Amino acid sequence: MGVYDALDFLENEWPLRHGERHERAVKTCRGALNRVVPAVIAREAFLTACLEAGMPAVLAPSRIAQKKQPMRPAGALSL
Repeated sequence: MGVYDALDFLENEWPLRHGERHERAVKTCRGALNRVVPAVIAREAFLTACLEAGMPAVLAPSRIAQKKQPMRPAGALSL
């Protein structure tokens, strides 16, 4: 789910329309789409709004690049 998807969900499918954290999440997501607010801040605001609404949030693993293992030279044995 990206920022656009989060904003769409907040504006069109959210169970609580007038929560304080919902309003903050909408503003923060709009700011992220306009590249004024970092996406990670919008993500945190969205998760906080989920907690306010009593909705469970399932966190996906972050997309941090995994370290690649160095290649073994040809003929090297692995133990």
